[in-house]
Amino acid sequence: MKKLFICFVAAASPMLAHAGLLDSALEDIGVWHKSETSSQAGPSKLFPTTGHEYGRPYPREHGAFRKTGYGSEGNNGNEDQAARNAPHHRAVMYPAAGTVELGFSPNRGAMDVVIDVINSSSRTLDVAAYEFTNKRFESAVVAAVRRGVDVRIVVDAKENLNNPKSIAGPLAQAGAKVRYVDDAPLMHDKYTIADRDTAETGSLNYTLRAEKYSHENARADWHNQQIAAYYESDFEYMWENAHPWR
Repeated sequence: MKKLFICFVAAASPMLAHAGLLDSALEDIGVWHKSETSSQAGPSKLFPTTGHEYGRPYPREHGAFRKTGYGSEGNNGNEDQAARNAPHHRAVMYPAAGTVELGFSPNRGAMDVVIDVINSSSRTLDVAAYEFTNKRFESAVVAAVRRGVDVRIVVDAKENLNNPKSIAGPLAQAGAKVRYVDDAPLMHDKYTIADRDTAETGSLNYTLRAEKYSHENARADWHNQQIAAYYESDFEYMWENAHPWR
């Protein structure tokens, strides 16, 4: 496959050069080549679109950094996506601990897993959401706010700012602290952390469609503080770089 791609680049190089894409294509080939020269490289080296391989971000014109339509240059917006120098982190592994709750959809308990985690919260509740329209989710979070839980929510800007069905606005009005994320082309996370002790995640968007019609999954690791802490570190990073809900 790589040989076919290289042949294509060679044949189309005049056109690519004119379009300003040749350097980017050759850079990707170099990343793939380097990934095969080291037996210790690990699987992340196979994916050049991470943007931070080998200690430097891709140039701003690279396709991995698309205009989001939100934010401003130099202010958690489009241009500083390319300038970010955060290191590339490896995946982590933790020993099994606590209780695992699993659910699937359509209508096979996936949203029940999420609601169970929300209902368990007594001190803090942190939520990262892409699509965010499920009324059961909204009711559970409002109840958490009313019993004194400190609720923080980060949502994807594009999916929520101009979406009249988004529950981000109503939850902000109910007392949750809501921010939107625009420092990447997509904020596609779906996870919920209760009391920095239990974390839920999966493919399930927090929508009625995902709950009742799509094939999705959700998993909660109950009382596993190591896993919850790792999700919490990701949440804090997004929270600090997000904008308050309007």
